[in-house]
Amino acid sequence: MQRIAYWLIPLIAISVVVFLGFFIYAINEEGSFESSSREGIVVKNSFDDDHSIWVEALSKNERQGYAYPLNEVYLELELSKKIIKERTYRLTTNIHDPYQLFCLKQELKALNLRYSLKKDNNGVELLIESKKYENLKSLVSSLKNYEINAKIKLYKEVSK
Repeated sequence: MQRIAYWLIPLIAISVVVFLGFFIYAINEEGSFESSSREGIVVKNSFDDDHSIWVEALSKNERQGYAYPLNEVYLELELSKKIIKERTYRLTTNIHDPYQLFCLKQELKALNLRYSLKKDNNGVELLIESKKYENLKSLVSSLKNYEINAKIKLYKEVSK
Protein backbone atom coordinates (compact mmCIF):
# COMPACT_ATOMS: atom_id res chain seq x y z
CA MET A 1 0.00 0.00 0.00
CA GLN A 2 2.83 2.36 0.82
CA ARG A 3 4.51 1.56 -2.48
CA ILE A 4 1.35 2.57 -4.39
CA ALA A 5 1.06 5.83 -2.42
CA TYR A 6 4.76 6.47 -3.01
CA TRP A 7 4.26 6.50 -6.80
CA LEU A 8 0.65 7.75 -6.94
CA ILE A 9 1.20 11.11 -5.23
CA PRO A 10 4.01 12.30 -7.59
CA LEU A 11 2.03 11.01 -10.58
CA ILE A 12 -1.01 13.04 -9.56
CA ALA A 13 1.15 16.13 -8.96
CA ILE A 14 2.79 15.84 -12.40
CA SER A 15 -0.59 15.37 -14.11
CA VAL A 16 -1.98 18.47 -12.36
CA VAL A 17 1.01 20.53 -13.50
CA VAL A 18 0.63 19.30 -17.09
CA PHE A 19 -3.12 20.05 -17.03
CA LEU A 20 -2.53 23.57 -15.71
CA GLY A 21 0.11 24.17 -18.38
CA PHE A 22 -2.28 23.16 -21.19
CA PHE A 23 -5.08 25.17 -19.59
CA ILE A 24 -3.00 28.35 -19.33
CA TYR A 25 -1.77 27.90 -22.90
CA ALA A 26 -5.35 27.49 -24.17
CA ILE A 27 -6.54 30.60 -22.32
CA ASN A 28 -3.71 32.74 -23.65
CA GLU A 29 -4.22 31.49 -27.19
CA GLU A 30 -7.95 32.41 -27.17
CA GLY A 31 -7.40 35.77 -25.50
CA SER A 32 -4.87 37.19 -27.96
CA PHE A 33 -6.15 40.20 -29.86
CA GLU A 34 -3.61 40.17 -32.65
CA SER A 35 -2.04 37.25 -34.42
CA SER A 36 0.39 37.32 -37.29
CA SER A 37 0.61 34.77 -40.05
CA ARG A 38 3.76 33.67 -41.92
CA GLU A 39 3.33 36.30 -44.64
CA GLY A 40 3.51 39.13 -42.07
CA ILE A 41 -0.18 40.06 -42.42
CA VAL A 42 -1.66 41.17 -39.12
CA VAL A 43 -5.15 39.81 -38.46
CA LYS A 44 -7.20 41.63 -35.79
CA ASN A 45 -9.90 40.10 -33.69
CA SER A 46 -13.51 41.20 -34.29
CA PHE A 47 -13.62 42.75 -30.79
CA ASP A 48 -11.26 45.50 -31.90
CA ASP A 49 -13.39 46.27 -34.95
CA ASP A 50 -16.61 46.55 -32.94
CA HIS A 51 -14.84 48.66 -30.37
CA SER A 52 -13.48 51.10 -32.94
CA ILE A 53 -16.86 51.46 -34.71
CA TRP A 54 -18.83 52.75 -31.75
CA VAL A 55 -15.94 54.90 -30.52
CA GLU A 56 -15.69 56.56 -33.94
CA ALA A 57 -19.47 57.11 -34.02
CA LEU A 58 -19.31 58.82 -30.64
CA SER A 59 -16.38 61.00 -31.69
CA LYS A 60 -18.19 62.17 -34.83
CA ASN A 61 -21.26 63.23 -32.89
CA GLU A 62 -21.71 67.01 -33.15
CA ARG A 63 -23.86 67.30 -30.04
CA GLN A 64 -21.89 68.62 -27.08
CA GLY A 65 -22.69 68.09 -23.42
CA TYR A 66 -24.89 65.52 -21.78
CA ALA A 67 -28.61 65.03 -22.36
CA TYR A 68 -30.55 63.55 -19.46
CA PRO A 69 -32.75 60.59 -20.37
CA LEU A 70 -35.78 62.18 -18.64
CA ASN A 71 -37.09 65.66 -19.26
CA GLU A 72 -39.95 65.66 -16.75
CA VAL A 73 -40.61 63.80 -13.54
CA TYR A 74 -44.01 63.53 -11.88
CA LEU A 75 -44.42 62.73 -8.20
CA GLU A 76 -47.63 61.84 -6.40
CA LEU A 77 -47.66 62.67 -2.72
CA GLU A 78 -50.44 61.58 -0.42
CA LEU A 79 -50.58 64.45 2.03
CA SER A 80 -53.92 63.45 3.51
CA LYS A 81 -52.35 60.78 5.72
CA LYS A 82 -51.34 61.78 9.22
CA ILE A 83 -47.63 61.47 10.00
CA ILE A 84 -47.12 59.24 13.03
CA LYS A 85 -43.97 59.48 15.09
CA GLU A 86 -42.76 56.32 16.76
CA ARG A 87 -40.35 56.47 19.63
CA THR A 88 -37.58 53.97 20.04
CA TYR A 89 -36.09 53.39 23.46
CA ARG A 90 -32.71 52.03 24.43
CA LEU A 91 -31.97 50.07 27.57
CA THR A 92 -28.34 49.98 28.67
CA THR A 93 -26.64 48.23 31.55
CA ASN A 94 -23.19 47.00 32.54
CA ILE A 95 -22.78 43.48 33.89
CA HIS A 96 -19.68 42.35 35.76
CA ASP A 97 -20.76 38.97 37.16
CA PRO A 98 -21.34 35.79 35.09
CA TYR A 99 -24.36 34.93 37.25
CA GLN A 100 -25.93 38.30 36.46
CA LEU A 101 -25.32 37.65 32.77
CA PHE A 102 -27.05 34.27 33.04
CA CYS A 103 -30.06 35.80 34.83
CA LEU A 104 -30.23 38.61 32.28
CA LYS A 105 -30.26 36.17 29.36
CA GLN A 106 -33.05 34.17 31.00
CA GLU A 107 -35.16 37.33 31.44
CA LEU A 108 -34.56 38.39 27.85
CA LYS A 109 -35.50 34.94 26.62
CA ALA A 110 -38.75 35.08 28.63
CA LEU A 111 -39.68 38.49 27.18
CA ASN A 112 -38.51 37.53 23.65
CA LEU A 113 -36.51 40.75 23.14
CA ARG A 114 -33.71 41.22 20.63
CA TYR A 115 -30.49 42.42 22.22
CA SER A 116 -26.79 42.85 21.65
CA LEU A 117 -23.99 42.25 24.12
CA LYS A 118 -20.61 43.96 23.91
CA LYS A 119 -17.74 42.73 26.03
CA ASP A 120 -14.91 45.05 27.02
CA ASN A 121 -12.53 45.57 29.96
CA ASN A 122 -15.26 46.97 32.21
CA GLY A 123 -17.58 43.99 31.76
CA VAL A 124 -20.43 43.22 29.42
CA GLU A 125 -22.62 46.01 28.06
CA LEU A 126 -26.18 45.20 27.06
CA LEU A 127 -28.09 47.21 24.43
CA ILE A 128 -31.76 46.70 23.68
CA GLU A 129 -33.68 48.82 21.22
CA SER A 130 -37.44 48.55 21.48
CA LYS A 131 -40.54 50.57 20.64
CA LYS A 132 -42.47 49.19 23.63
CA TYR A 133 -41.60 51.18 26.74
CA GLU A 134 -43.70 48.92 28.98
CA ASN A 135 -41.63 45.84 28.10
CA LEU A 136 -38.41 47.66 28.93
CA LYS A 137 -39.86 49.01 32.18
CA SER A 138 -40.90 45.51 33.29
CA LEU A 139 -37.44 44.23 32.37
CA VAL A 140 -35.78 46.93 34.51
CA SER A 141 -37.98 46.03 37.50
CA SER A 142 -37.21 42.31 37.11
CA LEU A 143 -33.48 43.03 36.76
CA LYS A 144 -33.49 44.86 40.11
CA ASN A 145 -34.17 41.47 41.76
CA TYR A 146 -30.74 40.37 40.50
CA GLU A 147 -29.08 43.66 41.54
CA ILE A 148 -28.60 44.76 37.94
CA ASN A 149 -28.96 48.49 37.34
CA ALA A 150 -30.41 49.36 33.94
CA LYS A 151 -31.34 52.68 32.36
CA ILE A 152 -33.96 53.41 29.71
CA LYS A 153 -33.31 56.36 27.42
CA LEU A 154 -35.11 57.76 24.41
CA TYR A 155 -33.08 56.60 21.42
CA LYS A 156 -34.75 58.29 18.47
CA GLU A 157 -38.04 59.33 16.96
CA VAL A 158 -38.91 57.85 13.60
CA SER A 159 -41.53 59.34 11.29
CA LYS A 160 -43.72 56.67 9.86
